[in-house]
Amino acid sequence: MPHFLPIPLNPKGAVAERRRGQIDFTCRFPDTHITSFIETHKFSMLLPKYELYELRSQVRRSSDSVSSNIVEGYGRKQYTADFIKFLIYSHASNLETMNHLEKIQILYPDLKDKANSLVVEYDVL
Repeated sequence: MPHFLPIPLNPKGAVAERRRGQIDFTCRFPDTHITSFIETHKFSMLLPKYELYELRSQVRRSSDSVSSNIVEGYGRKQYTADFIKFLIYSHASNLETMNHLEKIQILYPDLKDKANSLVVEYDVL
């Protein structure tokens, strides 16, 4: 059974409801951002050793930033502007992660299928 973390918005559109100028933060969504990070981290270990401090590190850091910014934003949920700011940061890191994974698809054709499945997973986030 998946662990659930309260996240009121998703990238496809607002899920939270507005009530008297406030956002309702009671919505709960599966923590796919955490699973995506773990899968990306494991996948990055398949890259060649010489990518240790380059593409391997970049994809790990950007995927970690996706989940970290979601959690930090949720921690500031009482301040709507801060919450939205951190969701925007998370979205930008999500795009960065997808970009790294697309580069991996081009540079390492043998890892193309797994990288593509991760791109699809991040696109859903």
